Amino acid sequence: MPQSSVTTWVDLLVASVQNLWATFFEFVPRFLGAVIVFVIGWVIASALGNVARRVVEFTQIDRVVEKLNIHKVFERADVELSIAKLIGWLVRWFLIVAFLIAAADILGWQQVTEFLREVALYIPQVFVAVIILVAGMVAADFVHRVVANAVRTTGLLSPHFVAGVAKWAILVFSVLVALDQLDIGRTLLNTLVQGFVATIAIAAGLAFGLGGKEHAAKFLDRLRKDLSG
Repeated sequence: MPQSSVTTWVDLLVASVQNLWATFFEFVPRFLGAVIVFVIGWVIASALGNVARRVVEFTQIDRVVEKLNIHKVFERADVELSIAKLIGWLVRWFLIVAFLIAAADILGWQQVTEFLREVALYIPQVFVAVIILVAGMVAADFVHRVVANAVRTTGLLSPHFVAGVAKWAILVFSVLVALDQLDIGRTLLNTLVQGFVATIAIAAGLAFGLGGKEHAAKFLDRLRKDLSG
């Protein structure tokens, strides 16, 4: 092998090793900086998450939720409902994702940065969806009691059936709105809404057809007496 060829291969090998070491030593400071940023961010996120949880606990919103008996719905699914813990968890992970974005940006990982930004923007939507669900449960419980008392005073229909239909209609609507807030299958949600409305209409029609004749007769008789004075 000619001496010039050997020299050329040696030069190429040396240049490759030098480039590798240069890249390595250029990457190490950025990697250490990203790790430091993430660790500091994790500590800050955990601290602020605990602060947010304690602030919400100070408002005693969990006691209000317990008085509304909403927690019983989650207990049946073996899930502990705590608004304070949930908000603290959301604040903590929002900040963790934010510092992850900063760390990925330091490393120059543009695709990872864009993905994490989408995740960070999605967390507030989860928070809004949770608020919608809780508000829907509160409204459903309130409407159930109001409708049951109102129907019970008329004595025309089954108060539990009518109140149950009203309650579950609000609950299902709240779930659908929350899923829509999360951008989960809007076409599927529209189909489910139409199917739910049709089911309620059919159930109400069957209930009236099978057991509502007597109540309808009572209602018409009462209306006739009121009109006749």
